[in-house]
Amino acid sequence: MRSRVAVACGAFLAIAGCKITRALAVSPPSAEVGPGGQQVFTALGGTGPYTWSLSGNASGASLGGGPGYVPMRAAPAVAGAAQQQHWGGGQPVVVRDNHGNHDLFTFGSPGAPSGTLSLLRSGDQGETWSWVPPESSALAVESAVNAGLISAAQDGAGTVHLLFFRAGFLDIAYYRLALTYSGGAIAGYTALAGPIVIPGAYAGDRRGTIRAVTTAGGAEVLAVLVAASDPGGTRLQGSMCITSGLAPASPDDFQSLGGAPNAVTMIVDDARGAGGSHDHALLFAQLGATHDLWVFAGNIVAEAGPTAPATINRLRLTASGSTWTPRTLADGSASGAWLMGVAGTAHYAWVMYGQYADGQVRFARVDSGGAYEEPVASIPSPVNDGRINQTLAGVFTVHPDERRIWAVFARDPGPGPTAQWYDFTPTGASWDGSQWQLKSDAPQGDPNAIAFADGLGGSVGWDDGVVGVLTKTDGTSFDGAISLATMRAAPGTTGTSVVYTAGPTHPATDEVTVTDADGKKASASVSVP
Repeated sequence: MRSRVAVACGAFLAIAGCKITRALAVSPPSAEVGPGGQQVFTALGGTGPYTWSLSGNASGASLGGGPGYVPMRAAPAVAGAAQQQHWGGGQPVVVRDNHGNHDLFTFGSPGAPSGTLSLLRSGDQGETWSWVPPESSALAVESAVNAGLISAAQDGAGTVHLLFFRAGFLDIAYYRLALTYSGGAIAGYTALAGPIVIPGAYAGDRRGTIRAVTTAGGAEVLAVLVAASDPGGTRLQGSMCITSGLAPASPDDFQSLGGAPNAVTMIVDDARGAGGSHDHALLFAQLGATHDLWVFAGNIVAEAGPTAPATINRLRLTASGSTWTPRTLADGSASGAWLMGVAGTAHYAWVMYGQYADGQVRFARVDSGGAYEEPVASIPSPVNDGRINQTLAGVFTVHPDERRIWAVFARDPGPGPTAQWYDFTPTGASWDGSQWQLKSDAPQGDPNAIAFADGLGGSVGWDDGVVGVLTKTDGTSFDGAISLATMRAAPGTTGTSVVYTAGPTHPATDEVTVTDADGKKASASVSVP
């Protein structure tokens, strides 16, 4: 069940999985579907399990399940131009809106020399995607090679916050947007602020993550983590800053962990040169029970000759009042691991990593007391076919029940151990607490692999699904057209979602109704023109 009350819990909900029961509703509350067409409806609030029915069926409609996995598809072009993002390193770039119809959305911009930041949305849980026509207030952004969106977040009030890598300036800029709606669906956005340059001096490839987090005192703020390297590429470095509120207007509103304006706190300065100049990532999530932030550092696949995978390292930022204090960087025990994604729930901070030697995907987690389990013994790898060197990048979501997991990860489907590791085939996996379901895992020798493709961006704010965003789809480094794959809870006549298929009779009006475990009902009206 997905249930969030933005005002009461704010970012704590999106990151820590805080759940407050609210009135039962159906999203979207109404729809227009042509004869034979389909629409996914989702239960919001109430108490699961849910049962779906047709309380009005003038068209001869039916209800049933749909695919739990949506294979990777290229996003459509805008005016004939493919839209791009900066390539992914596990950071969230897709958001499930906490207002309106709870659409999924992300952003893209065209190639050089410049263009407009366009909004990409899905109203059917990642089944289809479309670009929202830009408004007159849409942002003009730099769109050069290696420039683009690198991370997205949404606060409890619904305001959207972005990090954008500006290749021409070699910096990371912050933008703030307000979504606009029509009938509950996202219809566009209004630019509120930006570009504001994130403080700090960086070299090498930049990685960045922005999240809405909650201080120990209960205030919602923004946390920004930038990963880079020293000029020689011999030290992995990461710095962090916290905003003074949810509407930063100048560099002074980005503060060090101790509260100094226009400043950052260096939290990682690893002289071992982990990841070199390119093959590094730092990701973080909030552990809800303590408000601590947990940072995970590791190597990622970023070039044709990447730094060898190493250990996954972790760092605790202890929350106190409105500040956080960094502790000591600690190494994990699993060697030969690629860092994939991280997630936060009420009692754990989680990390997903790829095991280089045997091609497995494993999970680790740290609890509120700092105890670290790597790997989590009760969660086996979803893949165990011994394909070495083949588990590269991935993103995932952990349900607030801290049992279920949805993941999308990359595997090289080549003919054997000598295959080029950087070919890519997406795989979707879901863990129900006792077993894995695996989707679209290509066999060895699959000729449809995407050449020289790696790096995935993920999603945030979605309890029972995850989106994987791939940008390196054209055989070149770093940039490419946006492609998306989705792993989610499979819709059915029982469960969080249902697939409605309109019947042949039209014009007609149907009524889709959901009933929760307490007997409460909510309906959505469907017009079949």
